Amino acid sequence: MADPEVLVVGAGPTGLVLALWLTRLGARVRVIDKTAEAGTTSRAVGVQARTLELYQQADLASAVVEDAVKVVAVNLWVGGGNAARASLTWQAHCYGQAPPAVRAACAARGLELHTFPWQAAAAKAGLQKGAVYLVRPDGYVGLADPTGDAGAIVRYLARHEICAGSRSRLPSTPDQRRPVAVPGRGGDPIEAHQ
Repeated sequence: MADPEVLVVGAGPTGLVLALWLTRLGARVRVIDKTAEAGTTSRAVGVQARTLELYQQADLASAVVEDAVKVVAVNLWVGGGNAARASLTWQAHCYGQAPPAVRAACAARGLELHTFPWQAAAAKAGLQKGAVYLVRPDGYVGLADPTGDAGAIVRYLARHEICAGSRSRLPSTPDQRRPVAVPGRGGDPIEAHQ
């Protein structure tokens, strides 16, 4: 290439996307790197939402997402043993017995259902026995249904296109969420958000 206008130093994910972006804007670009061949190990562990927005402007987002390895959980190991597992997808929590219809609705969508034994501590935390809570990947409760109604859960999942491995289309900041009344059993409604 004769007379590049821009020299990009580093052929990692950032340098290559910058070079692509500048090329699409009409700049003559040269990329140099201290290694002679492509890397054999990961140089980007994950792609953030803001990065995907930039990729989308360069018509790269679909290809990146399509070819990406989807991480649905993280296992933490301590002293050679599995100490904890954190899900990175939607999941359903039920305190007490989960109704069969709820189990079937979750299974049909590949949604993890976690049942927890009912304890006094759960009541003190404001949870209700038999209620089903749909929990977003960030730990935020998207739906709290005290009746354990599978129909309400199915409608909510369908409305937000939630299935195994999905990400929420819901607003991510508290000021963008609006409260929705969820009827309780003979008591005050529980506030959830959508």
